[in-house]
Formats: sequence, structure tokens, C-alpha cells
Amino acid sequence: MVSSSEPTTQREPVAIVGMGCRWPGNVRSAPDLWELLKNKRDGYQEFDEPRFSSKGFYHPNSDHRGAMATRGGFLVNEDPRLFDHAFFGMTALEVETMDPSQRKLLEVTYEAFENSGETWESVSGSRTGVFVGNFSLDHLIMQTRDWDYPRSYATTGAGTCIMANRISYMFNLQGPSLAIDTACSSSMYAIHLAVNAIRNGDCDSAIVAGSNWIVDPSLQIALDKLGALSPTSRCHTFDASADGYARGEGFAALYLKRCALAVADGSPIRSLIRGVAVNANGRTGGITRPSAAGQEAVIRKAYSDADLPFEDTTYFECHGTGTPVGDPIEVRAVGNVFASTRSGSLDDRLFIGSIKPNLGHTEGASAIAAIMKVVLSLESGAIPPNVGVETLNPYIDFEKAKVEVVRDFMLWPKDRLRRASINSFGFGGANGHCIIDHVNNVLPHYKKPGIIKPPSPLISNGHTTNEATTGHGSGNPASAQVPVHAPVVDKPRMTKGFKVATRSLVLLPFSAHNEASLNLNIDALFNVIGRKSLADIAYTLGVKRSRLSQRTFRIVDKDSKSIQRPGLTERVFAATTQSSNVGFVFTGQGAQFHGMGSELFEYAVFRGVIEYLDYVLQALPTPPPWNIADVLRGNCDEEFVQTPEVSQPVCTAI
Repeated sequence: MVSSSEPTTQREPVAIVGMGCRWPGNVRSAPDLWELLKNKRDGYQEFDEPRFSSKGFYHPNSDHRGAMATRGGFLVNEDPRLFDHAFFGMTALEVETMDPSQRKLLEVTYEAFENSGETWESVSGSRTGVFVGNFSLDHLIMQTRDWDYPRSYATTGAGTCIMANRISYMFNLQGPSLAIDTACSSSMYAIHLAVNAIRNGDCDSAIVAGSNWIVDPSLQIALDKLGALSPTSRCHTFDASADGYARGEGFAALYLKRCALAVADGSPIRSLIRGVAVNANGRTGGITRPSAAGQEAVIRKAYSDADLPFEDTTYFECHGTGTPVGDPIEVRAVGNVFASTRSGSLDDRLFIGSIKPNLGHTEGASAIAAIMKVVLSLESGAIPPNVGVETLNPYIDFEKAKVEVVRDFMLWPKDRLRRASINSFGFGGANGHCIIDHVNNVLPHYKKPGIIKPPSPLISNGHTTNEATTGHGSGNPASAQVPVHAPVVDKPRMTKGFKVATRSLVLLPFSAHNEASLNLNIDALFNVIGRKSLADIAYTLGVKRSRLSQRTFRIVDKDSKSIQRPGLTERVFAATTQSSNVGFVFTGQGAQFHGMGSELFEYAVFRGVIEYLDYVLQALPTPPPWNIADVLRGNCDEEFVQTPEVSQPVCTAI
């Protein structure tokens, strides 16, 4: 990765180049999330093992001591405690008291890097910052119940700062590293700090992550007593039945880069952050009461800093928790900013929605959930529906605000710019706002990279993060993008006027942490290999994947994309993860012999180079009467290669 400590302008876009996630509804990748959104699904579950059981804490009266009037929430399907510590080089003793949020953040960070085409080696030692938003302290609360017998790593396992520091340590990232808690706007504040750190030259790139884990009933009970939670355990955003929010779990990471650096590195730019701003409400009618004036101010600040007009924004992703007070105030703030730029006709309204009815309110991670939704919407050219709206909330003046709730899956209007706003605020008055553009708004000639992501080599107690891809909205799991300048391996290539023939077989390298994961990766990829460019697949596997200890390869027919299985390709090779230093020593003139390069012509790279060098020789004013290829193949007298005028250029060519 190219590195530069020079500060940039406050208006330079910051590129989102990679994403990794675990969301409710069995969402383990960005395409999983898109499928959930466009199909109007959600991730609701009743509280039960491996968390606390609702049977022991539910009571219909929220004033009942030690109880809550909610039965469930939006929960990730896997047990967050499952973790392959050996993959990250950690001991079992250290992981024993390690917050599962730390565990999952390591996984999604690795996947965000992989999704962007970075390897473990390419990010190690880089000026990459880590900014983590977190609100839930369930693991810390559980640890503090018994300090009489603390385990060795209890402090680093429970400390909130370690959520960011652990990522920096594990991947050897040397930019700023901090955890942020502004309640439900935590990850939006993390975005703000990361973008400004990149623009100020504090780092070249950043991981922005968020987490929310619900395993202890304490906070659930406390929020219920506060009156924040819906008795139905749902977020009825924009609906007349709005009565509070439902909590949701989630772990996600975004990988950000300076725009110029992303272009220079050939990174897949998924979207661009144009502006971001944060503020606080100050003194309102209550510390937990949102403020229309505060939200209006932060929206205007974001647009002012980015020097963007309000009328070009097509979609607004609201915080939209579904509380009786919060939704009307937020829509009023949106209207105060955007309504004056709209004609009021249906085709000129600002479209609005919220991801919370699908995933619940993931609190400290909620802004990242909203950003992921917007990125996928911009990429797909469609806006997913805000689910659960049966009767519009009569306390929200949608007409005055000139907004329209997206209630059905819709294509992005052809005559409208692919630009979206994202709102976020915490229950203590900390507001944040972000503006995101489709990449072609800023880089009109940017060509979307090809997409291929073989499954991640993580295994957690037998549970794998096997993600094979075919792209967004296809119904298949995760995606990673590779540059469009991938070496062509399945098409003829021109080299200085010479057409290089290609063989019908292509070799694909694979690596993983252990053999079981290696086999799962291969199987997952070959389920979808026919839908992707074989050139992109070969390039991604060969150049854009970390080289892990268990390695093998498969040979694919480039025409039928069918796998060839000779005996050798079934073998798995154990390799050191340390880089090897290999030197090739040539003796120069004196070691040449007749036909010394004949077998090397089996390799297309070798053939191409020799043909090019022959082209160079023939371009001389007085070209030689022979060519390198014939000499190396042995198509000459045996003694011919021993003459200096032949041996020296031929040895140099090799």
C-alpha cells in the first residue's frame, strides 16, 4: 500500500473500499444484507440460549422489579463466543475472558480487508487507524460480578479501549486507535473521527467498526424502565404503532482510504464519503429528548463542509428508531433542511427509510448498519423498502417535510443523483450526519471492478465464515472486488505485436488456516465459479489473498470452468507463513547448452517475454539472422549456442 502523511483538503472524498459484518437474520456478508433488505425480512428472535432466557425476566408490567416487558430482540444467529483463536495467534487462556465483541470485530475486520483486496501482509505496518463505536458493556458487567477470582487476562478481555487496540495490535496497524461511546451515535462519531484523521494526515486509511452484544439482561431491563423499548420488541419506524425501539446485535467493519490512495492502489471503491459532521443538542427538554434544531444544524454543517447542495440528495436514511417522540422530531428536522429545495410533487420528494425494522436498533453499531444499506443501495441502483409501515404515523407531517417513505422495493430514479444522507443521534444528545455518493459522481470514468470473494478462512469451533460470491443482490454470499486490470489468464494477450497463445487450463491457488476450512473454501468457490470471470478469480486468489499455512491448488478448464482433479491437486501442503527469500543465480556465459530453454516454453509468461525480445532484436538496424526462440528450443546446430554473439543475448534473455 502506498503511504503518505501529507494532509489533504477537508473536502476530499474518503473511499469505502471494504466491508465485513455479522447482523441479525443470518447476515454474514454484504450480499446477505442486501437479500434481507430487498426481500423485507428481519432478524427478530426471542431471548434464549446462549443468552439469557426471556422466561426468567419477562413481565408484561415494565414497572415490575427485576423484569422487562420485552420478550426478544434482533439477534445474530451464531454464538458470538465461537472464535478460532489460533487463526489470530492467540492462546486459549487469553481468549477465555475476552469479550466476544473483540472476537467478532477481529473477524469482520479481517473480512473488510479481504473484501478490499488487501492481505494480512499488505496492511501490516501500515498507517491505518482504528475507530470503534460501542455502547454495550454486557461483558464488563458480567466480569465485575466476581472480582475475587479474576483470570489472568480479565482486564484486557473486558476493557472497552481494547476493542480498538486489539485490532491495531493483531494486524500491526500503526495509525490512531480508539473506542468511542456516544450511545447510539457511537459509530457515526467513529466515522467522523476516521474521516478527519485521514484528511489531516494522521493516517492513510482506517478501520471503522461497531459492535453491540446482548448477553446480560441488566441493560435491557434498565432501558425498559427508561421507557425507550417497545413492548412488542419491534421498531415501528414511521408507523402509527410506534411505541419504542427493539434492541439489535451486530458486529461490522468498514475499511476507508483516502480517495487518491484508493485509486493509486487499484482498490475497489464501493462508495465515497463526501461530508460528515457531529454536534450536541445542548440543553433540551430532557437529556434523552432529541432536538430538531440540533439535528438540523448537524445536517447543514455536513453539507456546508462538503460544499454540496441539498437539492441533489435523493435518499435520506433516518436514525428512525420508532419511538413516539424521536421519529416526528427527526422528520421535522429533515424537512427544515430539504423541503425548501423541493417542489412538493411526488416525483420530487426526498425518499426516506430506516434499516431498524430489519435489524433492530443496533445502538453503538447502528450507523454502520445504515451506511452499509446505503452503499448497497447506491451500488445496486435500487432502494429497499422500509418494512412494517401499515399506517403512517399521524404525528409526523410528511407533507410539510416533502418526504416520501419507501414502502416497496424501487429502482433508483433515473434522473436523480445517487447521493444519500445518513442521520444518527445518541440518547444523550450527541448527533452525527454523513453524506455518501456513488463513486461515479466523483470519478465519472471509474469502472466498477470485477467481483469475486472466495470463502473466508476463519473457523470457529467448526463454524466457518465460508463466503463465496457472485455479487450484490444475486442471492449468494459475500463479495470482494478486484481491480479491472487483472492479468488476463483465460484470454489471448497481445505483447508488442505478438499474440501469446494460452493454454486451456488455469491454475487457482488456495490457502487457509486449516485443512477443513481449505476444503470448505474450495467447495464454496466452485459452486459459483461459472458466474464470474476466471481472470478475476485467478488474479484475486493469486494476488489479493493472504498466504496462510495450509495450501493447495486446483486446475480449471477455462472454457467449461470445470475442475480437473488429477491426483496431485488433491494434496494439501503445509507452508510457513513467514516470507521466504529466494535467490536465482545465473553463471552467465559458459553454462549454455543446446536446447537449454525448450521446456520453459510451456509457460505463457516465458513465451511472451522471449517473443518480445526477439521483436526487439529484429527492430535493430542490422538484425541478427537468428532468433532467441529457435536457439532456446534447440532448433539450430549444437555448437551455435557456444558462439559469443549468440550465447550472451540468449543467456541474458533467460
